[in-house]
Amino acid sequence: MSGIHVVVVTKADIRTGTNIEVLSSYKLPYHQRRGKHLRNEALAAEWQALREVARKYRFGRVELLPVKKSADAVGRYLGDYLVKTYQQIPSGRRCRLVRFSRRINQAISNKFTIHGLGPMIYRTRLKIAARMLNLQDFGDFAEYFGPRWNYYLKGAINWIPMPFYFQKGEFASGHATRVLMAYAKQPKAHLDERDKTKIDDAARELWRRLEEVLEENPEARLKYQVQCTADNFGDGLATADGLQVDLFADPYIPF
Repeated sequence: MSGIHVVVVTKADIRTGTNIEVLSSYKLPYHQRRGKHLRNEALAAEWQALREVARKYRFGRVELLPVKKSADAVGRYLGDYLVKTYQQIPSGRRCRLVRFSRRINQAISNKFTIHGLGPMIYRTRLKIAARMLNLQDFGDFAEYFGPRWNYYLKGAINWIPMPFYFQKGEFASGHATRVLMAYAKQPKAHLDERDKTKIDDAARELWRRLEEVLEENPEARLKYQVQCTADNFGDGLATADGLQVDLFADPYIPF
């Protein structure tokens, strides 16, 4: 059995007067979370239209609910399903996982890009975090911390200080990229004493979480030890105190 998750914008307000908590509580029996008093008139009308379309095209269960918490929560929810589906696709097989309506550009800013200043700053933090743990790329994070590594580590990663404030146009000119590359290579050279303490705290938290993972997974610990030995041949295994960031190559684009 497969399903399709769709994010839609309704013309009417389907949220006000709707008991979202009860409607989305799947632990309750079906009849207890489908009373007419739990939804407003706009949502009831949408449900009626959906039922008619579902019967016409012989669809199974169709459900429409307002956003329960926030847009970020919706993104994480859909992202989890995309990751789960992607992992189930056989290697080498092509499959379209996401579709957008033709009018999507009217609903979101056409200035959105994964190559913007915000994503660049976050990738810089990721690069610093990777060096702290002797990891090399995104795949290594997922290898040790699982597919939800970003959620698991986001607190420690976001604690890595960002001491720069960029003006409009500095990203387009390439100035921000050059500054962030230098910062990723030698973070403490750009930090005051307060921020040096913060980055040390972030490093200790990242190492603590990695140790927890390696303690629970002997195979992952062995792989990590082999990786550290290969990257620091003759120097012994990397540690939180002994890791030297200048031992690693610096790619042109921040992590």
